[in-house]
This record gives sequence, structure tokens and C-alpha cells, in this order.
Amino acid sequence: MSTGNASGHLHVAAESKAPYDDHTLESLRADALAIIARYPQPRSALLPMLHLVQSVDGYVTGRGIALCAELLGLSTAEVSGVATFYTQFKRHPNGEYTVGVCTNTLCAIMGGDIIWEHISEYLGVGHDETTLDGKITLEKVECNAACDYAPVVMVNWEFYDNQTPESTRELVDSLRDGADVRPSRGPNRQCTFKEMSRVLAGFHDGLADEGVGAGEASLLGLRIAKERGWTAPAGAAPLEPVIVSVPEAKPATAPPAEAVAVASPAEAAAVAPVAEAAAVAPVAEAGDVASVAEPAAGASVAEAAAGAPVSEAAAGAPVAKAAAGAPVGSARRRVVRRRGGEAAPQQDVAPSAPAAESAPVATESVAPAALVDIPAGSSGTHAQGRFGADSAVPAADGSGPAGWDIKGNADSMLFHTPQSPWYRRTKAEVWFRSEEAALAAGFTNALDRRRGAKEES
Repeated sequence: MSTGNASGHLHVAAESKAPYDDHTLESLRADALAIIARYPQPRSALLPMLHLVQSVDGYVTGRGIALCAELLGLSTAEVSGVATFYTQFKRHPNGEYTVGVCTNTLCAIMGGDIIWEHISEYLGVGHDETTLDGKITLEKVECNAACDYAPVVMVNWEFYDNQTPESTRELVDSLRDGADVRPSRGPNRQCTFKEMSRVLAGFHDGLADEGVGAGEASLLGLRIAKERGWTAPAGAAPLEPVIVSVPEAKPATAPPAEAVAVASPAEAAAVAPVAEAAAVAPVAEAGDVASVAEPAAGASVAEAAAGAPVSEAAAGAPVAKAAAGAPVGSARRRVVRRRGGEAAPQQDVAPSAPAAESAPVATESVAPAALVDIPAGSSGTHAQGRFGADSAVPAADGSGPAGWDIKGNADSMLFHTPQSPWYRRTKAEVWFRSEEAALAAGFTNALDRRRGAKEES
């Protein structure tokens, strides 16, 4: 008989919320801190932390959820949402051994469905149900990733290959009797569910290199290929670096100017202009590069007249119209990659002298506006963030502008003030000038989120 139907197990039992004893709690906290230290963001440690809870409690308990939420700065609802999403996390007591029978296409054809029906009837339990002695939790698995040994049964994710109803029955009997059981491949002994959970939390048991890794069926294709001299087809040509120039943002000093006309109809036909200059667009200083990119094949490059606005590009080259008030300035070098033959670095364009009124406008295509740096403004040397003028991009060392002390996390849309208990261990993805600026950008105070979660519980 089973211990109960799997439905209705979305919530843990009340007894699972009983606090840990002091020794267990101290050990759990020490292991949890070691896990958290592996990640730049504490919240990234949630998955191994849940495995750690299972290695102690045998499933994800209410007290384990509370501990994860406390140490990672999350709400209990956020932790529960993850714990109920992945099938490796159990919300009710699991057996000492999780026996998974693969019933996906190949295993089913080779006998997996028959094995499932036989062993389910023999144990008296269905999918995700546990025997009364607490030894076996039975699962119907979609794929064990071992089609070359079908039909396959797994015990705590260790392989038992080429199974039959009879061999599977002998396997579960041995597990329930406490006999020594050895997987077909992998370690030389079968681990328990708690032992496996600790390994998945990142604490190795030293058994990874034991036993057979890839068996004969997995290596057969490789052996035949070597015997017959088969090799994989040659891949595509590698990416070669191409150096192009991208304009640096700088204030425009020249007044707006009228668009410069092409010198003659013949030149117009050769250049094939496809863009018009914006009438109010500011212009580059004399000697600055108006636009820098690879021109289209066959397009000539002419020098920009002093004070002339960014204008027309050769046919086939990418074109960007200058936005009203958008600055255009000096060039810097940027690496892009393309397939094909070797490409030489493109040289920065030297300053040019003022040209006659009839001179053609520079025909190099305008770089995309997204590549132009955002002015730092009142945030000092920090670039403006994407959440308005009162947000800033962190410096290389993670610091924010002088006097700005509100840390924002763009993934969770939470912000932390210096009063937050998680402030020091939180890495800012964006800095805000004030709490008001963070709230205006749609962020929520992490402390308010935490208080709300406690009130709900």
C-alpha cells in the first residue's frame, strides 16, 4: 500500500515547519554559506540549497523553505515556487530510494511499459507514491538518457540497464532488504536519496570516478568509425576579426547646416545615395569623422566638408538618420567578426580640410545609434542607467556615483537601502540616486517585500 496519493502535496505538512535542533541548524548554515559563496548573486544558490535541505530532511520541508528564504533574501513564496517547479524537489516525505522506470518511446517499445505495470502492481504504489516501509518511491520517468541500454530503470539517478520485470522486482527487493546493490554503470555502491541530494548540492562523495562510465553500447559507434576511418565533415570557416571604427559621443559645437548636395548627376549615380540628412541634426567638428563603417562594395569614400551634416551613404551600406540633437564625434576602434577571408584593420580617418561647396559628402555608412555612449550627466563618470536620469550603470568595481547608495536588481525588480540586512552582500546591477527614483522606475523595496511575505505567512 502507498502512504498516500501524490495529489494534494503542493503544501507541506504542519510538522515539517518544526524548527531544527541547534546542532542541525548550525551544520546547515555552515553548508549553506559555503554554497552561497560560489555565486555572485546569493539568489542563484537556491537550487543547490534546496538539494541541501533534502539531504537533511529527505524532502523540501517548511522549515527548509524558511531557511532558504532567510539566507538568500527571498520570500517563502519565491522559494516555494521553485521547489514546486522541478520534479527532483519533493514536497512530501520521499522514500530512501527513488526508483524511476523509463516509459519514453524506445524504453516503452523495449519493455518499459510492461516493467512499470509489473512493478507498480507488485509494490502497490503508483507514480510519486511511497511504500509503507518508507523504502521505495516509484516514479514513471519520461527519459533516462540511456536509450542504448533500453529498457532502463534508475535508482536515485544511477543506471540499471537492460531491465526486465523480473530483474526490476529483484532490484527493489534487494533495496528493501538492505542488501548491497551495485549500479550497472557509475559508482560501486547505490547511494540513498539523502546522499544523492547532498552530491547535487555540490558536496562530492568521492565516488564520481568509480565503476564504468561509458559502456560498450555507448562506444560502439565510435569504435566502428575509427575502424572504417570515418571523420566528421569540415566545419565552416572560422570567424575572422574585422576592425571598424565607432564614433565616440561628444557635444556638437557647430550650428545646424543645410544638407550638402551631390556634386554632379554622374557622381550621384555612382554613389547612389539612399538617406537624407535631418534638417536639425547637429554636425561634427572640422576634422572629426562624420560616420565610420565599412562602405558598400564599389562605393567611393569622400571627405566631409567642414561643418557639413551627416548625410548620404553608398547604396547597399547600412544607413542611420541623425536624430535631432544627437551628437556625432571622434572615432574609436571596435572589433567585429565575419566569416570568410582575412580582413585587415580599417584605419581611422584623418582630419580633412574644408572642401568646396560642391564636394560630395562622406559616403561611409553611419554607425548604429545604439553604439554611441550615453552621456554621464549628473552621475559623474558613471554612464546613465536604463531606468531614467536618476539611475546609473555600476563602475567596473561595482561601485556607484558619489552619494548614491540605493542598489537595484533588474531581474527581481527589487532595490536595497543601506538598512537592508542583505545590502552588503548584494551586487548592484543599477544604482539609484534615491529611494524615490527606484520606486519611480518600478522597483520594490526588498524590505517591504520581506515584510509582506511574513505577514502572509
